[in-house]
Amino acid sequence: MQFLLTPPLQKPEINPIFMENSQEFEDLLQVWDFATSFPDYLEMKVFKLEELYAGLKYTGDEEVGLITDLFSALADCLIWEIPETESEDTETALWILKEYTEERIKLIWPQIVQTLINSEMFGFETDEELLTLNERLTSITPSNFNAEFTYGEKVRLLQFLTFTAHDLQGFREVMNERIV
Repeated sequence: MQFLLTPPLQKPEINPIFMENSQEFEDLLQVWDFATSFPDYLEMKVFKLEELYAGLKYTGDEEVGLITDLFSALADCLIWEIPETESEDTETALWILKEYTEERIKLIWPQIVQTLINSEMFGFETDEELLTLNERLTSITPSNFNAEFTYGEKVRLLQFLTFTAHDLQGFREVMNERIV
């Protein structure tokens, strides 16, 4: 089954991927490898590298389903790691995120990612570039994300989220189930 990209995108030739900045391509490959190796963890369909590349290269004002699904799935993995002890009594508003449905997450994933990065719960290793990207997420919606962020910036955010997912308890449990 092939993943449908919305809006309909032109399939790029594979050669331009290899002509990109080699570090960006390596980062893209790491994101794709994680997503296609663990679709059960992310609750996503497997997709081709070319589809991810085309979705990330898209700069129009329309939402790209694959990109929204990937960011939403990674955000959802982080949300599930919020401890049950987070409640209305705590200083953070992280407990609210646990109440969101999958559909709601898809509508506001940029703000969810921003909230999660801003929280110190996960002990994120951030740098100036990531903090700048995170700050820009404030006014972003899934529909204007593609026009406001470059290909490299999108890859950087996804790479950060996939690296973070490696350290989550839920991911460890999926790995343990595969090993046993």
